[in-house]
Amino acid sequence: TGPDGKLFAVDPRGAAGSNATVLFDSDEAHLYSLALGPAAAPGGRTVYFGSGGGRAVVYALRGTEARVVARLAGDEVKSLVVQGDALWAASNEFTEPPEAPRRTATSGRLPSPGGPSSARPRPGKGRVYRIAPSGLADARYFNAESHVTALEWDARAGEMLAALGAGGRVVALADDRTTRVAFDLDEGAVTALALTGRGRLLGTADTGVFYTLREGAPSGATWHSRVLDGTVPCRWGVLRWRGEGAL
Repeated sequence: TGPDGKLFAVDPRGAAGSNATVLFDSDEAHLYSLALGPAAAPGGRTVYFGSGGGRAVVYALRGTEARVVARLAGDEVKSLVVQGDALWAASNEFTEPPEAPRRTATSGRLPSPGGPSSARPRPGKGRVYRIAPSGLADARYFNAESHVTALEWDARAGEMLAALGAGGRVVALADDRTTRVAFDLDEGAVTALALTGRGRLLGTADTGVFYTLREGAPSGATWHSRVLDGTVPCRWGVLRWRGEGAL
């Protein structure tokens, strides 16, 4: 939660008003992201969470003991994913940090339709890290033109999927450090990923849309790359392509 940076545990069996317990009260302005370690891990399940509001810090909580896992570049840890014995984290850096909604003494409990009216901040810079059990944070992806809004591990393809907050794209990060554009949508931002279950869904902003993805080859070709402009007269090298069907 924010703006006081607290981690709560909520027991659905408890009575209303008494079913929430503060597990950790941090010094951070906000806690933005949350991921759970394996339930059968020695010593119990580890809860990972990331800060926001000016610092990008990843914490781990086991039982009642909290520790700092990594301090990353940027202003927030937007998404966390546990994959095997590693932890993946998306951190963002903003020149104009987005202002989180704050409740005033006169405002009601429910936000007004459409949320607070304010100028939309510029896209930030996004990074994706793979954090080893030793705490070593290995930068696997950097985008200077868009922040990262969500991560999801695709076990079938062995790739990490990263949703971008500008350009309406989802990129796939392979273990050999190559990247590709997995999805390219018309909306301005992809904000939610649920692509590895039985129903494959994408959620967007700048317009709010849910997409459901169908299996099978596309009926037409789509150009995914940006324009490759040499900026000066030049001679290009070798061209290769691969695919199925008529090329």
